[in-house]
Amino acid sequence: MSAVILAMTATLASQTTRRPNRITQELTSGPVVTLSGTVHPLVRQASDMGKVSPSMQLESMTLSIAPSAAEKAELDTLVEAQQNPKSVQYHQWLTQEDFGTRFGLTEADLTQVTGWLERQGFTVKDVAPSRNLITFYGTVAQAESAFRTRIHQYRIGTDTRISNATEISIPQGLANVVAAVGGLSGFRPKPQAVVKRLNPQFTSQFSGNHFLAPGDWATIYNLTPIYNAGYTGTGMHVGIAGQTYFPQADIDDFRAAAGLSATKLNMVCISTADCTNIAGESVGDIGEANLDVEWSGGIANNATVDFVYASADDPEQDVFSAAVYLVTTYKVDGAVVPVISISYASCETQFSANMRTAFDGFLEEAAAQGQSVLNSSGDAGAAGCDQGSSIATQGAVADYPASSPYVTGVGGTTFSADGSAASPEPGANQYWSYSSTTDIVSSARQYIPETSWNDTAYDQSQNPSNTLTSGGGGVSLYYAMPSWQWAPGNFSGAPMRFVPDVAFSASADHDPYLLCSQEFTSATDPSQTDGPSCIDGFRDSNSDLMAVGGTSASAPSFAGMLTLLVEKYGKQGNFNQMLYSLAADPTKYAAIFHDITTGSNAQPCSAGSTGCVGGLVGYEATAGYDLVTGLGSINGGALYAALAPSTYTLGASSNSITIPAGSNAQLKLSLTSTNYPGTVSFVTSISSINATPSAVSASASSVSFASSTMGTSTLTITATKSAANRSQRLPWKSGGPVVFCAVLLGAPLVRLKNRPLAVLLMALAILAAGVLVGCSGSGSNSMPSPQTYTVIVTPTGSGTVTNPAAITVNVTVE
Repeated sequence: MSAVILAMTATLASQTTRRPNRITQELTSGPVVTLSGTVHPLVRQASDMGKVSPSMQLESMTLSIAPSAAEKAELDTLVEAQQNPKSVQYHQWLTQEDFGTRFGLTEADLTQVTGWLERQGFTVKDVAPSRNLITFYGTVAQAESAFRTRIHQYRIGTDTRISNATEISIPQGLANVVAAVGGLSGFRPKPQAVVKRLNPQFTSQFSGNHFLAPGDWATIYNLTPIYNAGYTGTGMHVGIAGQTYFPQADIDDFRAAAGLSATKLNMVCISTADCTNIAGESVGDIGEANLDVEWSGGIANNATVDFVYASADDPEQDVFSAAVYLVTTYKVDGAVVPVISISYASCETQFSANMRTAFDGFLEEAAAQGQSVLNSSGDAGAAGCDQGSSIATQGAVADYPASSPYVTGVGGTTFSADGSAASPEPGANQYWSYSSTTDIVSSARQYIPETSWNDTAYDQSQNPSNTLTSGGGGVSLYYAMPSWQWAPGNFSGAPMRFVPDVAFSASADHDPYLLCSQEFTSATDPSQTDGPSCIDGFRDSNSDLMAVGGTSASAPSFAGMLTLLVEKYGKQGNFNQMLYSLAADPTKYAAIFHDITTGSNAQPCSAGSTGCVGGLVGYEATAGYDLVTGLGSINGGALYAALAPSTYTLGASSNSITIPAGSNAQLKLSLTSTNYPGTVSFVTSISSINATPSAVSASASSVSFASSTMGTSTLTITATKSAANRSQRLPWKSGGPVVFCAVLLGAPLVRLKNRPLAVLLMALAILAAGVLVGCSGSGSNSMPSPQTYTVIVTPTGSGTVTNPAAITVNVTVE
């Protein structure tokens, strides 16, 4: 207990001790420091269209604040302790305000920074509650002057975006304070969802081919025990980061077709630009947004989905800006959303070190606040930098932010026991039901064995120009291997952060996910639309289906599963540490994870390109963790059971007992464990108000739950002969006759007025009575006096477990 109190005192002290100000010199127009890596990597690939108008308004510039070295060390220690069940800080999450108090700018530093911005002509719009993000606006001319850079317009593909053309500089006094300046570059990541228009093929009267609706996913990955326990997402929120507006009608149609309850959706725009209707819509992003919202809310089917997005009309912000807002600022009913899913990613080398450092800071904040961040691991196999290409030329590169240690990377699998994309098995079988007269929306019967998702060969057999389509996975170029992870058995390189962590079905060719979304006749103009895709159930006006695959489908679906677990067990923070700790136990790994040991994410590559061997670049699946499917897919019901806190109960056959002095007695102790395989030992203590505690002793043997959930022990209580006191008879009881004679002898002397002699005779008589009592011994002249004792039995379990309260046994010794 004293150790706990000391730890809590230290924690409180670290939270309340006044932190020193970090800005120690006035922020003037004097010396500046250049922030390296602040030019977006895509500038090198884009066509420079020239300078941007100096009067152009930049509405959402940001300063991201980095913690000091001491604060970073403290934050690292905190995040680790929050995932350690033996720590007093276990699952003690910070609020955004708590984070700001401990790790954000001090009041004085904040005044210094905002004052400097205002002196440059900017207007400060907002300071995040976590005090590590300042949003401001101004003109291009003001930005170029303040940050010593030039802002140009660039064209890449069909997109035109602004970006700073040269590195950014800041006052020397901010050198170790500012991590990044945002809002000067408008390059956006591309959606990864693989959307396909399909002819009438459904688990239906048409062809019998199979597609995934939420009920199928829930059956295959065994969410039924969670639903049956009453956890369906009611009252919960799951956060989705996006970069487009979309009509809610698509979500309503999806939920109606899937047989789900009415839509619960909060759409939150972070942009100053037009957030709704056509101005806020991006044709290429709407399908991704629909997929993320429909499937996260389809799995956590009674939860509210909070879709936080940047408008398509916003030249400065994107999906990652929305994710930062979900961490630093956004609240629902005064609390952060516990699960955040991001379906956008790019290979690590397309993020500068400056960008990654700043975003990692927000991801670690999310971990400290109990938020679990999930990210799709990529859809180009090991060739993350070649997303959208038909051949790999840039080697094996992992995708970010999935490669961040603070993110759970979600990869892809393909169901293998019911055929393949090239040779499907339609109709009824042991895995699917079938009707020749009607569509069966949820037709999966059970778990379907899986292999790695890699559709590239099949897709390119249909059309050689089809892009790479396979589950992303690989080795980080920048992040060391976290303490909770381990290297794959078939990997021999340097131990870095490995991706993915888990994987779920992702093929768009074999058993794809059903989707309701807008149908567009233009690739860029959202006004050119044929309307919604779901008119009759999941079918459009031509009875066609819109189906989708990719890790953009597996990530939000897992986010839905995790939201159900949070409903039961509370916020989980960085979920990787829990996943890998469970997987480290062979018995739990076999029960919780579907180990996927076949297939690869190897992609065709150009001869002579980095890592290209035999025309392929990538990795093979293997037993246990691998760089293709991570730990494998998850049995939701087994994970639900495994997350239950390790506890046990303790009871005694009686809470009171009477023992003769000089003997012993026994009581039965009964124990029942929940999710606890350890050993319980007992410490006893004795107390008494009137007697000597050492006269009684107690002990109990330990109990092991290695192979059972029930256990018993025997509490043995031993009382010595002296445990029951024996009291002496009083003189006027045992020496009464002598006292009586003394009174008779002394009475006449009193009448003779010889009072001194009378008193002397009476005193001698009483003394004689005492001698007689002393000589009479302790036999028939003494009697036992029952004594009471309190025995406290304190249980202590080995390993990580919540110990129940001590029990008390009242003992009477006669």
